[in-house]
Amino acid sequence: MADAQTITKTDLKESFKEFRKGFKKDVHEAIDERVPKIIDGILEKRMPIILGEFTEQVLLPSITSLIRQEIAKSEHRLKTYIDSKVADLRGDRELFRKFMTKTVAILRRHHVATEEEINDLSRLIPA
Repeated sequence: MADAQTITKTDLKESFKEFRKGFKKDVHEAIDERVPKIIDGILEKRMPIILGEFTEQVLLPSITSLIRQEIAKSEHRLKTYIDSKVADLRGDRELFRKFMTKTVAILRRHHVATEEEINDLSRLIPA
């Protein structure tokens, strides 16, 4: 017979067969008639409770933990991505600022554009 954690309907029936060997024939008949009904009743009533307890105690905490871990990983990847893009934008902005500053200086030095056009371009330079 299996241990208590893996007991099956067949195990229960076999146990009752062994148990009934010590009784008279009329008791055997009563046991044979009632035991299967009792076993079915026990399993039908207990199984949903056992499954419910297993779900609450084992499955839900495990699933919750896995979901939290995946969310944490996703948050970390998203933060890393955003930090990378912000750094790129800062670098691009700085590059653009330097480019515009040099362009305005060259235009002034060589008198290529009017002062009004140069001032318009200067206003586009980010601070």
